[in-house]
Amino acid sequence: MEELIHVLGPVTSLLVWRAASHGVVDVPSREGREPSLSRARARVKLLRAHPVIRALGDVPLDVIVGESRSAHRSKSLDINVLRGQMPSGSFCSVDGGLYVCSPELCFALLGRGGAQVHLAEIGCELCGTYALPPNQTGSFCNCPSLTNRDNIESYVRRLGRRHGCRNARAVLPSLQDGSDSPRESQVFLALTSPLPHGYAIPKPSLNAELRVTPCAMQELGKGTIIVDELWCDEKGKYLLVGEYDSKSHHFFALDSQGEETLNVTKIISDDLRREIVRETGTPMVTIRRTDTKSFQLFDAKAIRMATILGVDVVPSEGHVRACRIDLFEELFDAGKWAHEFQALRQMAGYERIVRR
Repeated sequence: MEELIHVLGPVTSLLVWRAASHGVVDVPSREGREPSLSRARARVKLLRAHPVIRALGDVPLDVIVGESRSAHRSKSLDINVLRGQMPSGSFCSVDGGLYVCSPELCFALLGRGGAQVHLAEIGCELCGTYALPPNQTGSFCNCPSLTNRDNIESYVRRLGRRHGCRNARAVLPSLQDGSDSPRESQVFLALTSPLPHGYAIPKPSLNAELRVTPCAMQELGKGTIIVDELWCDEKGKYLLVGEYDSKSHHFFALDSQGEETLNVTKIISDDLRREIVRETGTPMVTIRRTDTKSFQLFDAKAIRMATILGVDVVPSEGHVRACRIDLFEELFDAGKWAHEFQALRQMAGYERIVRR
């Protein structure tokens, strides 16, 4: 008798990856054979009894099957039918006959609902060094990145023309590796999104090394510091540094016992770090928490940054202003985390339950 397997869909899979990044469950394995979707089933009671699902708590459940006869509708389970051969790297294994979507497949399948801004945020999270929790609180932890933009792009290309890939391909140019927090991703997307919604500012390097002056090098004992955003020209000349408010995770990390320990890569305090940046002669703009609560304040900072970088500034007037306000409110709405489960289900297109 063949082993009964369950393959989690993109929503629950994303929550498993987040839980793994937080140390709640083991990290799914990319090694070994991938599942045959024709053997995948949708049994709610068995899924809820699995230790990994129990560790997640009361989260939405979705599964992937390869045959429509397994796709019985259920109020407590969303079902996605994927027919045909899937590319290698689509699934990762968990103990007990459970499989999850790879981070790359999560990204692609969450493009089905057309929510491009939220999809870009999730893409930056997957390619960044942080993870949201699986419980809709909006807090986060710092952790190794699950994937990178190149891997996602390669995978989406191999997926071909499956449903959701069109949106995924449209969002790919917005992604950047190396974001260190949800706020960094939100600011990055607001600044770099194309007109009319964003400011069309060229992409910066995130959490990049900046060479310091010889005087600062003697004081610090090293030749570089980490800055949140760094723009350079083709020859590597520094054009602009973007900084955020002080965040404790910039300077501390948790050791294996859960105790705070100094993070040597980000040990410098905000004030000292910014003073060192000023000594290099590099222009700097600081995005403060208050700026992300007021469109007028954020708009002024963004226009200033665009001017420093020589971008042809389009003022926030008329239709452009309305579009930028919409993007600003979508990115910086603190209340959206409480409804993220619903948003993820909409992104996966579960109002239309079975799509090829």
